[in-house]
Order: sequence, then structure tokens, then C-alpha cells
Amino acid sequence: MRVAVIGAGILGRSISLRLLNKGYKVFLFDRDGLFDRKNASYAAAGMLAPISESIKRDSQIGVIGTVSLKILKEFIIENSFKTRVMTIGTTFEAASNQENLIQEAFKSIKRMGFENAVKINSQNSFSIPDESAVDPVLLMDELAQKSLDRGLTFYQREVASTFDTTVHFATDSKSEKFDWVVDVRGIGALDSDEGLRPVRGETILLHAPSLHLTSMLRVQDIRDNFYLVPQGNGRFILGATEIEAKGNAPTVNSMVHLLGAAFRFSSELRGAEFLGFKSGVRAAYPNNLPRIHLAKGHLYVNGMFRHGFLFSPLLAKSIADFVDQGVWPSCISNLIFSNTKEFCFAESNVERQRSTNV
Repeated sequence: MRVAVIGAGILGRSISLRLLNKGYKVFLFDRDGLFDRKNASYAAAGMLAPISESIKRDSQIGVIGTVSLKILKEFIIENSFKTRVMTIGTTFEAASNQENLIQEAFKSIKRMGFENAVKINSQNSFSIPDESAVDPVLLMDELAQKSLDRGLTFYQREVASTFDTTVHFATDSKSEKFDWVVDVRGIGALDSDEGLRPVRGETILLHAPSLHLTSMLRVQDIRDNFYLVPQGNGRFILGATEIEAKGNAPTVNSMVHLLGAAFRFSSELRGAEFLGFKSGVRAAYPNNLPRIHLAKGHLYVNGMFRHGFLFSPLLAKSIADFVDQGVWPSCISNLIFSNTKEFCFAESNVERQRSTNV
């Protein structure tokens, strides 16, 4: 069976490898090359922090993300990845004289029922020990290479639209039919999905060998929260900005904002070597949760916001299993669709789709 996967971000690559492992012939399409590192997923910090990400957002992020993190760990072992999920935990600290922000963050965690996962360090600090991180560049490259090794056919070709089992290409107005089409273009579908909005995330890479930090750090600051992710060998990713904008180019404001956060944090970061800047535009819906649309032989997934690496393991496994078995896992139906009006999925759709593909 021929399956077209549209979009070679973290979700598209994860789906492709899972389908290849099941024996499907997979065709992956993207406007950029597999290894040119232009995809927005390459600009991610690689945080796998479900409870941290759910603070002041939605408890579903914590529940879904926790399940997804377990699936990723199993998937990496099953496929003999060199990439490792590093369980280094997350530490929350308040900026000077802003202890009330830590108290507000903890109250949010408690309201969602995740307080047992938290360790209180002091009046202005707490930790979530079981949260993890992954090297996003290494994981993206390894997903691509393993997929190619297992027979993936990749085309650097921009897709204009998908409908049922047909893919319409942008450059030559041609189209091609498949048995299944899985459309995970992210921001590439902005013009055809009116509900999406672009959100640019930006990070800087710093070398600060004198800074001894072993966990992810999130600093609560009334001006803006920022995070710091250790990458090993004295290298750190610092991120803070979420800009509602489509353009991918850095701005003076963004650079000043990020460098200002580093300057305020510590003397070690003030003297850090600046190694580079990354930005990537992610697609999001108004509630910042993903949506899945299903038609005959066609799956459209979008709106993962800043949770691509966190949600992709669960979504990729669920999508691959659905294409293969015609059954949608109850955990996805319950956690994503049943309690959220925006999602168009229903159990009756599952049964109809299953019967047409048996």
C-alpha cells in the first residue's frame, strides 16, 4: 500500500518511520531537503516537559505529553537510535523579588492535579524531576536516515493541497493518487486552513562552560519568562519568545530580548560565547491544541503549536496504527477529541473509516 506523508517535520518523519516498519511504501514530500535543516522542527529546544508546558495553558497537555514521552522512550529503544531521551528534570526559579510568580505557577499545577510530580526546593523554586529533553537536530536527522535506510522515497517538492487520496503539487499543477494521504504540513497549510495562525519561536545557542546546570531551567520573570536547556559540553539553548508572525527572519527586538534574558540571568551567561540564533514558525489553532480531520483515505493533522516534539510520538503511533489497523486508540479519542468542541473527529467516523479499509 502506498502512503503519502506531506511535511517532513518531527511528526511527518515519525509517522514515516512507523509506517515503514509496518511494511508500507512511504512517499515523503517537503519543500525543503531532508538534511538542510530549514524545517521549523530544527529550531526547537527539544524540551519534553508535559507538566511545565501545561502551566497556565491546558491540563490535556500534561496528560497527553506524559503518555507521549513514554512512547518516545520505547520507540528509541526499539529502533536502536543513538539519540537519547535525557531525564534531567525541570527547575522553576523566580527572578529577583518575584517569588509570587513561582507560587502562581505551583497553584496552576495543583489545580490540574499534577502536584505529586513536583518537588519544592524553596520559597522561590520548585522542580519537576521526571521531565526530559532530547537533542532535536540529532533526532530529526536520525529519523530521516533510518527512514531512508528502510526504503523511504523522499521528494523535495512543494504541495499545494491534498484532497481525499490525491496530492496536488504547487510547482507544475500536477497531481498524484495514493492509497492514503497523511497531511502534516504545519505552517505550509496556512493558506488553506483559515483556523491556523503562525507563531514564531526563537532560540539562541550559547557556550558557557563555567555555568554548571544539569536540569532544564525556567525563570519566571514579570517582563517575560525564559528557559535554558543544557545540551552538554557547556552548550545551552536559551529561548523565550513567542511572536505572532509568519516571517522566519530574526528581528532586532528578538535578539535584544533573548540576549537581555541571558545578561540578566548570571555572570556566566553574560560572558558566554554566542554560537548562533534559530527561529521557526509553528502552526497553532486558537486553543493551542492540535486538530485531526479524517476523510476516506485522508488524515490531516495540524496545530501542534510549540508541542511538536512532545506530542509527535503519541500522534505518530496512533496515526500509523490507524492506517494499518483501522482502529483509533481510545486514549487519543478521549484525551483530544471527546472533551474539545473544536475537534471534528467522532467515534462514528472511526467505524465508517475502518469498514471502508478492511
